[in-house]
Amino acid sequence: VQTVDRRSNPAFRRLIEEFRELTGVPMVLNTSFSRGGEPVVSSPDDAIRSFLEAKIDVLAIGDYIVRKRETKTAARMVRARARARRTRRAELR
Repeated sequence: VQTVDRRSNPAFRRLIEEFRELTGVPMVLNTSFSRGGEPVVSSPDDAIRSFLEAKIDVLAIGDYIVRKRETKTAARMVRARARARRTRRAELR
């Protein structure tokens, strides 16, 4: 367990406090970032590449937040295609 004090890392402390307000959980898990079979991410470029290839919706790098906005849209499209296939199959019967 590592504590984060307001003086040493105010931005990270605010993040933890906001997370607590949203979820009721007063801590975050900090872990290495890598995909199976790949080395641990060591640069922002590595992080973005891994983020785009992984099933992750949001990536925080320093003061920046990167979101996959198309995630919900893509999921809707996949569901719509599956419904269309089921409908076509039913029509063929």
